[in-house]
Amino acid sequence: MIDSETPLPIQFTRRERDLIVNLLSVEPEIVERFQLAILKGKMLVVNLSAGDLDTLQGAIAADANHTEEKKLQRELDDLFERLDEVLASDFPEE
Repeated sequence: MIDSETPLPIQFTRRERDLIVNLLSVEPEIVERFQLAILKGKMLVVNLSAGDLDTLQGAIAADANHTEEKKLQRELDDLFERLDEVLASDFPEE
């Protein structure tokens, strides 16, 4: 079992990174990790813990709920769901 505060490498597309760094309520520490992401092929690799992902999902949900742009809302909702899947697979609960 992986500790929920142990960071794991998680892959993101450039578009997902752009969405995250432009969130209104994302924590600066998380933005900094995305700005320093390692490029692996066409994907960006960012080390995040379960707590980081949970915090990130909160910021994504807040922005998705407050935007009037349907396309942006859909992209944020999709990203939220993908991170939910990462949490379930990489950080399974006991």
